[in-house]
Parts: sequence; C-alpha cells; structure tokens
Amino acid sequence: MQHPHNIPRRHERRDEVKITIRPDLPPERSMSPLPSSPSARESGPPLNPALGFRPVGSSLARPAHRSTPSATVRPSSIERWKATVAAQVSAIQREGWRKGLFGRARLSRAAGGGVETTLKRAGQGLARLLVAQSDPLSPKPHLHGDSDLAVPPSPGLGRTGRIPTLSRLGQLVVLVLFVLGVREVLHTAFGTSRPFQSVRVRGRHPRSVLSDVAPPKSRYATSVPGMERHWFADQSSLDPYSDAKTVGDTTAIVLHWKRTENVAVILAHLCQYSFFDSVFVWNNNPDIRLTQQTFAKSGCAPSKLRIYNSPRNMLFVARYLACLQSSTPHCFFQDDDWVVQPLRAMYAQFSRDPEGPVVVHTNEEVAALYGLEWCFFNNPLHTCFSWVGTGAFTSRQHVERFMRLTSELAYSRDELGHADNSFTLFQNEPPYVLTSKLSQLPSPYGHSDGEGIARNKAFIHKGLVRLSSYLNTSFPPPPSPDTPLTNVRTISPVPYRPSLPEPLSPHPYAHHARSLCLPSDSCIFHTNIALLPPPDATPYPGPERVGSLQRWEEHLGWVARGWIEGEELWREEETWAREWAYQFAVDGDEKTAFRSPDVVRAGDYIALSLLAPLDAAWTPTVKLNIILEDAVKVLSSGKIRVEVSVDGHHWVRARHPTSPNAPPVIRCPSRSLHRSPLSLHSTLPSPSFPDSRLISPLARRLLAAEQAAEASSGVVQRWWQRTKRRRASGVRECEVSVSAALPSSSAPAKDGGLEPGWRFVRLLAVSNAAKEEKGADGDELLDVGWGVYEMWLVAEKVT
Repeated sequence: MQHPHNIPRRHERRDEVKITIRPDLPPERSMSPLPSSPSARESGPPLNPALGFRPVGSSLARPAHRSTPSATVRPSSIERWKATVAAQVSAIQREGWRKGLFGRARLSRAAGGGVETTLKRAGQGLARLLVAQSDPLSPKPHLHGDSDLAVPPSPGLGRTGRIPTLSRLGQLVVLVLFVLGVREVLHTAFGTSRPFQSVRVRGRHPRSVLSDVAPPKSRYATSVPGMERHWFADQSSLDPYSDAKTVGDTTAIVLHWKRTENVAVILAHLCQYSFFDSVFVWNNNPDIRLTQQTFAKSGCAPSKLRIYNSPRNMLFVARYLACLQSSTPHCFFQDDDWVVQPLRAMYAQFSRDPEGPVVVHTNEEVAALYGLEWCFFNNPLHTCFSWVGTGAFTSRQHVERFMRLTSELAYSRDELGHADNSFTLFQNEPPYVLTSKLSQLPSPYGHSDGEGIARNKAFIHKGLVRLSSYLNTSFPPPPSPDTPLTNVRTISPVPYRPSLPEPLSPHPYAHHARSLCLPSDSCIFHTNIALLPPPDATPYPGPERVGSLQRWEEHLGWVARGWIEGEELWREEETWAREWAYQFAVDGDEKTAFRSPDVVRAGDYIALSLLAPLDAAWTPTVKLNIILEDAVKVLSSGKIRVEVSVDGHHWVRARHPTSPNAPPVIRCPSRSLHRSPLSLHSTLPSPSFPDSRLISPLARRLLAAEQAAEASSGVVQRWWQRTKRRRASGVRECEVSVSAALPSSSAPAKDGGLEPGWRFVRLLAVSNAAKEEKGADGDELLDVGWGVYEMWLVAEKVT
C-alpha cells in the first residue's frame, strides 16, 4: 500500500463525510474523519486547534465493524489509518454506488469547493453510465468514481486486460447504431438513388468520368423500341480519324477558361448526338492554347470540333459571338462545369417550336427563381431571367436580335462581358424551363462565386433598367398610382393555372412541358398543374421603384436570399414547388414524388411525350405505368380518361389494343407495389396541401380540418394520425395498355395507308366521362390531390 505522505492533497465530500489529508503531519495525525453535520460536531470531542483534527480514538473515527484494540496491543499509526479509510469506504459504498458522477458533482457544489465537474470528467461519467460498474462487494476497497486516487496496476506477466461489459443503456445504443448501419448498407447496395459525390476528373479518361456522373439505372425508365438510339450519332462519326460529316441543325458552344479536362469530358458527351452539326470551343484564356490534340481522348471527330483561341478574355459575350459565327440556325449553350444528361429530351421539346422561347435546363431549386422571383411582368414588360450555363437551346435569330439591341443601347464593355445577365431578359418573354437532376463537374475558378453573386444581381438589375427604358419609349405605359412595393398584391383565388397576358400570343404548348425523364432521356413529363403562381401574379413596379433585384426577391420568395424566410408573398408556394417538384415524377426514384398543390380538378392532366411518334407497325401496343397516391380512389372513380396525341395540342381518346372501339382499361393490382422493405410507406405530407391563397375551396376546407385536428392533439397522437393516414393512402403501381395507332380521322395516313402512331399520352381528369357533370364546388372532383411517384412507358411484348 502506498504511503500516505506520497498521496497528493485532496478534498472530497461523500454524503456526510469529509476527508482531509495533510502531508505536513505525521501519519497518525494526517487523516481523520470530520463529520459535516452540526450535530456530529457538537456530540464529538472538540477539535484540537493546533492540529486541526479530532482524536483518532474517538467514537466517530472508530470503524463500526471492528472492536476497539486492547490496551496491551496498541495498533500502529498505519493500521489506524487503514481502519479509518476502511470505515469511510463502507459508508460511501452504502450510498455512493447509485450516485456516480452526478452525486459527486452535487456534493461538490454543496460543499462550495472540491473537484470541479469539467467536460473531461463529464465524459468520463457518461462512459461509466454506458459501461457496467464493478461489483460493489469486491473485497478490494476503493472510492466509487475516484479512480484518479488509485494507482493503476502496472502491466506485467500474469496480468490480463479485462474488457468492461456494457450496461443496458450501452447495449441499447450499440444495437441502434448497428441497425442504422445495416439500413445504410442495404440502401447503398439496393437503392435506386445515390448521394452526390465529388467526381475526380484530373488524370482520368473522359468516358470514365461520364460513367461516374451518369444517372443510376432504374426499373422505372421508359423503354420503347426506336427511342434508345434516337438522335445518337453513328459509330463511324465518333471515330476521331474519320472525316464523316454529321448533318445537324444546332451548334454546341462551350466556353473554356482553365478547366481543360472538364471540357474534354463535355466534348465526349456532346459529340455523340447527331443533332449537333459541330461543337465550338471558345478559349477565353490567352495563356492556354488549345488544339485538336488537346481533346484527342474525347473521341470527337476533327470534322465536328472547332476551336477558337481568343487573344483576350471576352467573358460571357463570347458564346453569343460564337453563335453568330456558326452556320446552323440554332445554338446550344453550356458552361464547362456541367454535364447536361437529358439532351435528347431537351432537344425534342425545343424542336417543337424552334423560334419560340429559349429552352433552358436547371434543377427544381433554381426553377423557383426562374418562374417567380426573377420574373418581371408589367405591360409592356413581360419577361423572366434565367441562366444558360446549365444548358440552353435557342435560335440564332434570337442571338442576332440581342446583339443588335445591345449595340442600339450602347452597352459598355463590362455589360457586354456579362451578357448572360441580359440575354433571356431581352427576349421579353418567359423562357421554357425544363428541370431534372444536374450533373456537376469540379468547378474551381468560379466567376460567380463569392462576390460574383452580388455582381450578377447588379448586372441583372442594369439589364432591367435598359429594357424598361427601351420598352417605355416604344410603348408608353399608362399612369399608375405611386403605391409602395409592399402593397402590391393583385392576385385572386382563380384556378391554379398559369396565364400569359397580352401582347403575348397564345401558345398551345406554353409551360406544360415540365421535366425531362431520367435515366432514359427518352421522354418528357407534361402537366397543366402549376406549382408556382403565374408569372403575372404580382406586377413588377419597375426597376426605378424597386431599386434592386435583392429587394424584389425578398418581396416574392425566399430561395434567392439564402434560405432566410421573412414576409414573402409566395413562401408556401415556393416551398411546395421544391419539395414536390415536377422532376420527381420521372427521376427513376420511387421514394420521391410530384404532388399537386390542390385537389384533383376537372381539366387536370399528367402526360408523357416521346422523342418521336411511335411506329404502330413496329410497336403495336405500349403500356403506360404509373405509381400513384390514392390510386384506387383516383383511377377507379370513372373520372380519369386516357387520351393520345401526335402534336400535344389536338387530343383524341386512346384505343384498346384488342378492341378498337373500347377505351383502355386501367388496372391496379390489389397488393402493394414492388418496393424495398425499408420504404413501404407513403410520403404524403401533413398537411396535404400548402397554405396558399390559390387553392380551391374544397382544398381549403380539407386543409383547415387537418390543421384543427393536429392543433387539438398531442405529439404522439399527431404522429399516429399521420402514420395511419399514410398507410391508408394506397400507393399502387397501376398500368394501362394502349394501342399505338391513332384513329384515322385524327391524323393523315402514312404512305401505304398505315395509320401513324401517337407521341403524347395523358391521363385527363373529367367531371364525368358520360355526363360531363361538375362537382359540388365547381371543378373539384376528388378530395385528394395528384401524387405521382413514377411514370414511364414500356413497349408491350407481342405474343
């Protein structure tokens, strides 16, 4: 046993006992028990003021389980010290084992001193809670929780380390962590989605990088014969040593600054499409000289690749200058830090109206900016801003008009350098925004990083000032009262449909193509159900009155202001548009869903369009599959009709594959859909609709009922109600087989008298398929909304 002179001074309080060690006194006088209660101090012998301790031979210091030594055999001072410590250990074990660290901290605070409970000691105490304590009946005396007073045993022969066992709480924690780990492994191995990971480009082959950024395969992908290789170039044109010239009507333009390896990956992706006549690389870096050999690994044929090394950095106006130098009627823009995956579907939508609005590509988050916060409507101004760096198709005539207008307005060098901030604005019509998941490449040296955000907003506002001045000169606006910006609210609860005011001509395809199908890139998702208010919902007072783009953003929404919510007009609509976006209906992942912000109403439709019309002789029957919330209630109500079209504007009723005069039959299996065991439940939100001023009266009543029910129930009851409602929602995988041939009266026959095939198919909500009746509140048909988890087309095998 260690000599007490070598034990450091300690002051510890254990319940009613205080131990004082004084190394400056002899062993027989260095340590004695001092009762802390007043009664004990009064009943015991008086303190010796010279020594500062009670006589060891008193009744308080004598152990209870030992007899007093005889007068003839006087114990040594060491033995008396041992007996004193043993007595205190016995008293502490009776009360201290159940108190642990927290009792020690409480006693230390009560004594006004002692050892302070630090972060380290708190961690040690938590470890003691998770690890089972030693047996309190151990014959070896020790102070519970005071392992720092004991001397650790030295490792040597004959000593084995004992792993401490876990307490029940510790076992529970380990079990929970194990279950979460197994769930993550199963999700990674068998899930359809994968988290975003940084892609390494340096030192790798471009094809290898493309395989890494490609969307994962899915059983919910559209697969129709003739669409898999549609608009893909022949293998001969991909040979870098071949002079075969592809005939396309579009020039792809890529700006280069310092990301040379990124450009090689993008070229490998762009050169595989036949609608690109050539790929134009504009090098803005005079310190780097690009050649055909620089991109030899991309596999792009020399006849298809054009490179221009600019003597100085022209910034973003370079892409428009390159478009003017092209020989094709259309141009495609993209930056060097993105891979635009659904190019075929994007081009299919653009080719329907090449001289129409600019077709841009982005994700669901930025689409809220393009469709609301960056829209400016006040006749004659009716435009929206959008970036073109993540992919944009446009007509070369639009570019020529834009460059001519910048010359008339005497754009400065800085304004021309940031021409992207004005291009879509100067079209004076909203761009066609298509959404899907973006594939990003490493993006160092970003021009729009950090201070570039404020700079871009300043140039967008300058472009608005220029455009407003130009339009007001040509079309003087009527006088309007000078009302403050915060009072501009001119929207009424009309049906949730977008509107385009005059002088825009009505367009049959306006804003109904929403998202591009992934991973197949063979179809487009269409719907007339708007997630955001129409762009003319809040009139734009003008750049002079607003003062800055930031103020207009803060007035309408909260996406562009860094996720800080305030007094925005359309906060609920923006939040719903992000959480239940269009692209979730065709992203190949059944765990995400597109949801309408209102109940099913007469005239609502959801549709898919292919890249080209079907060949009825080659593909006689096509099966439309859909994973739908409340599938039985929606599809079996007799209020959903299947229609097809060849142009997306003129629709006819679809035909049954075997009975031409009968409508197709929608089948929903009685059992649940084929999902993984860890994702069987519905993702139905609570409440089921956003708190928007644009929803129908029926949706408003349902929303009020849900909010009242949740307000009057507790936390557990609310959780149970939500779980019960989701289990009863009935998510089903339904299918309907449709004949690929159109009725002969709806379209001209092909050569040989064969009927052409359709390109568009939709599910249309009608009041009544026979009586054309309306609901009690007007056009509301059901008390549920659209919840589309996945929607895809598959060619049915002919037996």
